[in-house]
Amino acid sequence: MIKAQRIVGSLFTVLGIYVTLYSFINLGVGTMRKPGPGFFTLICGSGILILSVLWVIIEWKSKDDTPLFEKGAWISPLIGIGITLIYALLMEPLGYILSTAVFIVLWQVIIAKAKILTIIVFAVIGSVSMYVLFKVLLGVPVSGGFFGF
Repeated sequence: MIKAQRIVGSLFTVLGIYVTLYSFINLGVGTMRKPGPGFFTLICGSGILILSVLWVIIEWKSKDDTPLFEKGAWISPLIGIGITLIYALLMEPLGYILSTAVFIVLWQVIIAKAKILTIIVFAVIGSVSMYVLFKVLLGVPVSGGFFGF
């Protein structure tokens, strides 16, 4: 049986290789005095690569053979990915606040199985506070949607 740690370590190794090569080839690293746009991502990708290779080596010597997911445990992460995809698709048409509220409601109902009061509180406070943080405080342009907010 393939160990979960080996699989995850191998996936992060591939991610580290991709980020490192993409940064070096496509973004331009620059120099230490004048770093290019790929300088920081090259450092991060190299760090991911080194640590994940060490992880795989250490886990290869381990005797623990647990599966990546227990039976049926993959359903919640898959649903979470679907909810996040819905969030991304609704961002432009609904705008930032409404799409974030929909995301929070879906997550609380389907994944967290929260009570209705918790869902309402998280949706309102979460979406408004994230809007204030990004739009007002940080000045990040966010989608207004067809309602304009």
